[in-house]
Amino acid sequence: MLALERIASVNDPSLHENRFAESESSLIFIPDITGFTRFVQCTDVRHSQHVISELLEILIDANHLGLDISELEGDAVLFYKYAEVPSLDLLLLQAKQMFENFHHHLKKYNTEGACHCGSKKTPVDLSLKIIIHRGRLGFTNVKQYRKPHGFDMIVAHKLLKNAVEEKEYVLVTDSFSDEVSAIDSHGFKADDFRMDKTFYKNIGEVSYSYASLSPLLGSINRQELVPCRCPMYVSR
Repeated sequence: MLALERIASVNDPSLHENRFAESESSLIFIPDITGFTRFVQCTDVRHSQHVISELLEILIDANHLGLDISELEGDAVLFYKYAEVPSLDLLLLQAKQMFENFHHHLKKYNTEGACHCGSKKTPVDLSLKIIIHRGRLGFTNVKQYRKPHGFDMIVAHKLLKNAVEEKEYVLVTDSFSDEVSAIDSHGFKADDFRMDKTFYKNIGEVSYSYASLSPLLGSINRQELVPCRCPMYVSR
């Protein structure tokens, strides 16, 4: 993982005073690319690195809520908002935009150009799931970096492995339960969400609601494609 948020100085007294302070309510938002390991295993390393980098950039560029970035993982971006949580309505709009931009870009890899990296051309079969959790966050300082920290950060990471059988979905923990019951916008309705729960060792049972993102693919298929930016592909 790569911590991205630099701090001024670990010798600043105010940072030492507040480094473990926890907010009452903060946001953790994780879009996670699935199929990553399989794709890397069967694809030329240069090509797979470029594809994943571009897709992660697509997710970051779609961040219209101005969420902060804590870390980049190989197949995910960990966004957060300290001591501030946008409405679920806005978060679902954010999830929708990231999902549509992700698949719009993904579609170009499979419909335009040819790979010149020297390897056998491999279809890019990747998907996206998004975890949304509200909880308490604090920070720890590691050299010149400031890293979000706390039990709820652990919970959000654990939720990347869950009981959901859908391939692509948005998962919202019970911290948003009141808002889920009132959702009716951006292609999402309260009835679209199913309740489930997963037990995690040392954490216990975590309850959540989830909705499939697959219905959004229909609108993506009708969008006009723009030229692919991948240097390993050439336009026809």
